[in-house]
Amino acid sequence: MRRVADLHPGQAKTDARDAYIIADTARTMPHTLRGITIADEHIAELSMLCGFDDDLTAQLTEQRADIEAEILTVVDAHPRTCVRTSMPGIGVRTAARILTEVVGKKLHIRRTPSLIRRHHTSNPPIRNLHSR
Repeated sequence: MRRVADLHPGQAKTDARDAYIIADTARTMPHTLRGITIADEHIAELSMLCGFDDDLTAQLTEQRADIEAEILTVVDAHPRTCVRTSMPGIGVRTAARILTEVVGKKLHIRRTPSLIRRHHTSNPPIRNLHSR
């Protein structure tokens, strides 16, 4: 396949490029490809592993949804949720983080935006472009 890949433009070794090369070779030069045989045992093992992967993905998605629902119920139950989520740029997750970090500390609500404001110092403004 490397010799065939040299016939195509580009040097990257990506899955998309390799798939394109294999498909194009199968279409234009089918005599250059060899068939592969896999034992039925290996196919059964592979399908079982794919099933495990699908099950784990489904469980992970379900657990993530449960955790997000739990976070929403806890945040919504807090008395200051309306104040936090009414601030521009603050969603439920940011409000949850603020409540967990700030509760019990003597910080005022008006100070919260200054705590999360980002200062971009890597790109300072350029002044006096046209100095004379």
